[in-house]
This record gives sequence, C-alpha cells and structure tokens, in this order.
Amino acid sequence: MEVTMLLGAGQSTGCLSFQGLVLIAMLLACWVRVKVMHQLVLLLVLFRHMQVM
Repeated sequence: MEVTMLLGAGQSTGCLSFQGLVLIAMLLACWVRVKVMHQLVLLLVLFRHMQVM
C-alpha cells in the first residue's frame, strides 16, 4: 500500500529519484524478510507442537 503511494508521488513530480528507488527497494526487502521470518516461526512452532504430541 505504502509502496504504491510512494510510486504515485514520484510519478507526479516527473521522475522517481534514485534515493526514492533505493528507499522502496529497502522497504520491500524488509517486508519480505519479515514475512519469511514469520512463516519460519510458524513452521517451527507447528513442528514443536507435533513433536510434543
């Protein structure tokens, strides 16, 4: 959601600055990492739960 807003703001000014692109890339990388970590934690919890049973 935030990324599309940033892109829209960049397009309205004429061109997307290099710093803006870097910022978007960093935000995306951070978001993906959080998502992956969340999935791994869920899998770990599930695995431990299965072992206990």
